[in-house]
Amino acid sequence: MDASRTQKFKAALAKVGTYHDGLGKKVDPGIKKTVALLNLLGFETVMSCAGHMRPDHGTLTPWIDVLIENKKKEEKFRTLVRSYWQDSKSWARQQVTSLFIDDYALKTDRSALRLESGMDILTNIKRDKKRIPEAVREWFYKEGTKEMRHFTEYLQDVFEGKKKPSKKAPKGRQSD
Repeated sequence: MDASRTQKFKAALAKVGTYHDGLGKKVDPGIKKTVALLNLLGFETVMSCAGHMRPDHGTLTPWIDVLIENKKKEEKFRTLVRSYWQDSKSWARQQVTSLFIDDYALKTDRSALRLESGMDILTNIKRDKKRIPEAVREWFYKEGTKEMRHFTEYLQDVFEGKKKPSKKAPKGRQSD
């Protein structure tokens, strides 16, 4: 990474380090870099979670809510995620889990898209972690975290100019 981009990245990480949620908690360390890179790529994030193993706290897998102000911003975000799916080195293409986008209405008059890691068919039950055996929870947590880390590496490559999201990336995803 060149000096200018390194400086911008460090500044974005520092800024994300000042973010707090409604309970006064800072951005989870495991999702901080992803949030900073999305911000640098022009996407305002409004909530995020790095995933949690505890059955009484949060979701198993990481997620990030990206503010969508208009259709152009929405298509730009969807193109970025589709390009990740199409990337030849994409971990998601080689594994069972996949990043997916879910329309998500904020409690205000704004809307967001939630980028979440995990199996599409289990999205409804994984929020009720107490019913899921610990070994299965652990697998979801580890695989979801791994996948978000790979997505973060892709974002880093886009930020550094090593990769460019393709507008020709096919839609072909159930939740897209």
